[in-house]
Amino acid sequence: MNIRHRNLFILLYFLNFLGACKTPADPSEPPLVNSTRDTTATPVRTALCTEGWFEYRVEANGIFKAEKALKLTAETNGRVLNTRATNGEVIQAGEVILQLDTIDLASRRAALEIKRYLAEKEFESQLLGYEKLFLGMDEAEKLTVRKKLHISSGLALAELELKDLEQTIRKAVILAPFSGKVADTKHLAGQYVQAGNELFTLLSHSLLIECQVLEADLPQIRIGQSADILPVADPGSTVKGMVHRINPQVDQNGMSLVAVKVQGSWNNKLYPGMHGLAVIKIPVRKSLQVPKEALVVRGNRQVVFTVENNQAKWNYVEAGRNNGIVVEILSGLKPGDRVITTNNLQLAHEAMVMYE
Repeated sequence: MNIRHRNLFILLYFLNFLGACKTPADPSEPPLVNSTRDTTATPVRTALCTEGWFEYRVEANGIFKAEKALKLTAETNGRVLNTRATNGEVIQAGEVILQLDTIDLASRRAALEIKRYLAEKEFESQLLGYEKLFLGMDEAEKLTVRKKLHISSGLALAELELKDLEQTIRKAVILAPFSGKVADTKHLAGQYVQAGNELFTLLSHSLLIECQVLEADLPQIRIGQSADILPVADPGSTVKGMVHRINPQVDQNGMSLVAVKVQGSWNNKLYPGMHGLAVIKIPVRKSLQVPKEALVVRGNRQVVFTVENNQAKWNYVEAGRNNGIVVEILSGLKPGDRVITTNNLQLAHEAMVMYE
């Protein structure tokens, strides 16, 4: 090997040594220009960075229930004379739902009315014997004498018996205390029932979904907050709701019962006893927001790519809360920035992009 070749060899070796000793680039830092990137544009979808109220969301499973549910029972013995208590029957408040046969009671009432009439005449007759005595009595003494005669004549007892019978006759007619639908019918026309027998259940038209909520979320929930309800029986559909009741008692498992009222028409697809998911929306504060898909992590740092002149731009951000749909952006973006929401996991700084 001559001197010229040897010097060339030493120079190449020295350059390779310097390259091997060079500190590697921080993988978390974006390259200023991706000189080796593919010139083919990456198809992406985008969304705007917007400013608005960030909604924290509390999700809880629950069971649909009628806002009002009342089991009606027989208050007297009798045979069912007529009834509208068939499952699914729509009843208006104050309408007769079921009536028991009162023929025997009517005969008894006629007899008691005669008894009262005779006792009343006896009472009037006894009063006539006290007319002269009343002249020397004050009002308190007169009232005492009249009360004794009212009892001794049998009029007081006859009036009491007739009053009790009238109440029993009224109990033979079941009126709807509120509008709703009949469910769980137990007796048909012609059947004999006894006092205390369950007849049917009346369910109000309005529905609730009762959910178990974690104690950590309970302080943020208020009556009147809006909610989305996702019925298990109708996948893909969403029903609007509103927080209606909050049980202030937390159980031993750290859960409390929250009732969300179904709003608007539910098209006869929901029934008490069905299951669903309630998503309660809690407005927290105003902030910048981007879809959660726009946020990626590079080198343990949060990054959002924006689009400028058909190029992807790398932006370090500080993210806040994530409600499963959008993410708060505390710093690193401004309102109106167009952020990339798809194919952003492997994007490089200044990579060419095109809209899908």
